Amino acid sequence: MTASFKKIAIVAGLSLATGLVSGPAIAQQDTVRADIVASCMAELSMPEAGCGCIADKANEELGPELSAYLAKVLSDPAGAAADAQSGVVSADQVKQLGEFMTSAPQACSAAQ
Repeated sequence: MTASFKKIAIVAGLSLATGLVSGPAIAQQDTVRADIVASCMAELSMPEAGCGCIADKANEELGPELSAYLAKVLSDPAGAAADAQSGVVSADQVKQLGEFMTSAPQACSAAQ
């Protein structure tokens, strides 16, 4: 087990033990991850490993809310654009997501 994986396991365990992350929240994160991977593979023509890397980085770097929006951007671009125009997500969040999608695919290309 690598040191990074041990740290993640400890944080995840503490979060579960203290109630910071509930079962439904974990299930939702799993669903969002699966949605990002499936949409990434279809829309970006990346292999599953690369898309899994992007999904994991999204959860780590963007957090659950913006990761869910990324899943929508990849699966329903028109709906995501409407959300951005109506203020469901802020301009700063859209910018953050754009920067993420500029860097994450390159960073995850080695996972392909």
